[in-house]
Formats: sequence, C-alpha cells, structure tokens
Amino acid sequence: MACEDQLSGILTLSLGVLKIGSEDGKATVEIRYPIHASDEVIQKTLMVACQDSGVDIEIIQDKKHIYYPVKAPLVQELLKVYQETTGRTEAPVVIGGGTYCRAVDNFVAYGPVFPGQRELAHEPDEYIGVEDLILTAKIYAQALYALLNM
Repeated sequence: MACEDQLSGILTLSLGVLKIGSEDGKATVEIRYPIHASDEVIQKTLMVACQDSGVDIEIIQDKKHIYYPVKAPLVQELLKVYQETTGRTEAPVVIGGGTYCRAVDNFVAYGPVFPGQRELAHEPDEYIGVEDLILTAKIYAQALYALLNM
C-alpha cells in the first residue's frame, strides 16, 4: 500500500484502538493517503491483502481530501491578503490532517502558524502569542473582506 506524492507526502496508517477478546479481535485504524492517491485503490489493496488471513475489513468513514491548486482564485486571494498584511511571500503549505474546512464548501484551512514556528496544534503546550494572535486577526479580517468581494 505504499504510496506518496510530492504535495502531501507518504501514506500513513495509524492504529487507534485495538480490542482483543477470547475469540476475536478488532482494530480501528486511520489511513491518511496522499492527495493524488485513489481511495478505491487503497481500500481494494487493503481488502485483498487481508482476505487470505481471515481478516474482515469494514470502511467506517472515508473523508475526501480538500485540495485547491495554488493557482485557484480562492487560494490566490488568500495568498494576496497574507502577503499584503505580513509582507511575507512564503508558499502555502499542504497538511495531512483533518480541518474545519470539511464543514464548509469551497474553503481551505488558513493559518495561523507562521514560518519558523513550531507546530503546536493538539500538543499539551499548544498556545499562540499575543502578537501572533493580533496579526492573525488582522489577516482573517482582511481575508473575509476580500472573499466577500470576490
């Protein structure tokens, strides 16, 4: 099942829950596959690999990727706001995690980790500095205004 692409990196498979009983067991895994990989191919590959061992596979949930090319108008508008507000010109970053964007159509995750900062999301010491919070609020305000006027 190994696959990867330059944008989103390698496929990862994480064991979340393992329950072993006297007669059977159950494992819950999370697979994050590259943007350009086919969910159908990955699911079929997994099922074929497990069928001879007596393991049953059940797909509980398949969250589709959210990806917009850098040239997409939405991304270009958000990049423009970021660059004008911060004076920085870094390229956008693609992440493999789930985001709030799944709840809204035609949307992308946007901030607030700045270049050179450690990624602290979901860590025990997660925080944002006051200056970064104020800058992020300015960026978001300008971004909302720009998107409403597209």
